[in-house]
Amino acid sequence: MTPIRYRSAALLALLLASCATYSDRTGAALRDFREANFVAAEITFAEKDNTHSAFLSGTEAGLVALTDGRFDTALVYFERAFDKVRSLEEAALVDPNALGRGLSTWALSEELSDYVGEGYERVMLHALWGLAYLGLGNVEDMMVEVRRSNRLLAAEERFHGSDYRAGGLATFLSAIGHELTGQLDEAYIDYKALAKLGVAESLHGPSLVRLSRSLGLAEATAQWEAKFGTVSPVPDGSARVILIAGLGMGPTKREARLTVGTDDGLLVVVLPEIVYSRHTASPITLHVSENAVRSTQLEDIERLASESLKDRTAWLVARSLVRTVIKRELRQELDDEIGVTGAIIGDLFNMATERADLRCWSTLPGSWAAARIFVPSGEHSLAVEVPGGGLADLGRVHLDPGETMFVFARTMNRDIHARQVGGQQVNSQVRQDPIP
Repeated sequence: MTPIRYRSAALLALLLASCATYSDRTGAALRDFREANFVAAEITFAEKDNTHSAFLSGTEAGLVALTDGRFDTALVYFERAFDKVRSLEEAALVDPNALGRGLSTWALSEELSDYVGEGYERVMLHALWGLAYLGLGNVEDMMVEVRRSNRLLAAEERFHGSDYRAGGLATFLSAIGHELTGQLDEAYIDYKALAKLGVAESLHGPSLVRLSRSLGLAEATAQWEAKFGTVSPVPDGSARVILIAGLGMGPTKREARLTVGTDDGLLVVVLPEIVYSRHTASPITLHVSENAVRSTQLEDIERLASESLKDRTAWLVARSLVRTVIKRELRQELDDEIGVTGAIIGDLFNMATERADLRCWSTLPGSWAAARIFVPSGEHSLAVEVPGGGLADLGRVHLDPGETMFVFARTMNRDIHARQVGGQQVNSQVRQDPIP
């Protein structure tokens, strides 16, 4: 085979490889996820040939398993994703400028590059890894992951010079962990961090009043009461139910393309842009017997994804320009060797392979939310409701004095899927208690 034919064969292979986008390859899995066919979705996402990314195979399949309440399986997938980005994360925690290494690399097509997740996706990986540990009652390992999540977020903000006003989910999980282990002073610091972020006032406000009072911080108590109002002490022997919910579907990406014809061939610049989901992220309501509390937002994934992409745009434009210049040089070589036909092949190759990278963690929700309610110990009915939509009836549970029970939920359209962790199902001998 002549050099020209070798080159033509290679171009044809790249053209074929560039045809299917990430959403094309994983569309069936995402539909299965939305329709609660969790095992089918997990199997499809876990196959690296469908995602073309070990990171996304792990994160997508892991979140599907987490939503389905299979926390041990989720841990396996999250570990797989972490293995792919371990060296990048460890370098970034030492020097945030290490995050620029991946942004400065290039390939003939963005989707042919090695995908290691956007910064916010790596931050979310560790927060959800911690959530899976919490589902198994492993508070110590949960704390390891949420601390790493917050450290990675700080590194991203330093590198990009941005304040994402994010980290609410990991910070709330940290507060829960510190409360469960009796470290009330550390929990107090976490709730102050939530107050600084300006999220979940219905959670951090009463907590700051109660904890400052318990810690003997009289001046701080007066300040918090002036801001949030007087908060009654929790009656002795009360149980606590905490809802942690992913609401709606997170954003995806589509391609924005600029093509300009010049004497030396086509100049093509492509960028991904955010597409916001139509799947609602409305608050939901936790019902415990006659008591009800509405969820409050911890983390706005749509806003975080948009700001993360904005901070990467200059890098993406530069990489696209480098690629299109190199491909124009290839086009000129083909023109010199085989004439107009070669130039046409070169232009077609440039247009077909200059594709925006549309890969993203598509199973993430539009936002993370939480709610908390204190109730008397004993037997309670338990349900989670989407306003104007579905109801997840979790039956009746028995709560011991001082016990903490969790409800993990996920909404898609007007459907809701929920799992309880802790408490004892009435008429069942099986006790689900995550706290040692």
